[in-house]
Amino acid sequence: MDDAITEYRCHTLEQFVWATQSVQDLDPAEIRRIAVANYSLDRVRYMYEEYFEMLSGLWGRGWPELKPRTQLGLCSRIYG
Repeated sequence: MDDAITEYRCHTLEQFVWATQSVQDLDPAEIRRIAVANYSLDRVRYMYEEYFEMLSGLWGRGWPELKPRTQLGLCSRIYG
């Protein structure tokens, strides 16, 4: 994800201070658009479906079954 579009990633106190002083530069409409694109019910339902399909492979011998993945919803994100 591109810093300064939806977030600031900070590692030092100086960076955190700068981020708190600069948060007004983030675009709330763009943050919402990206959040809806990635986490709306229409999108997340496929992530849950894929996750539970992966979990279903745990029953039996106790190890996940190796199945070809047809969906990669858990891996993909939509950015600006």
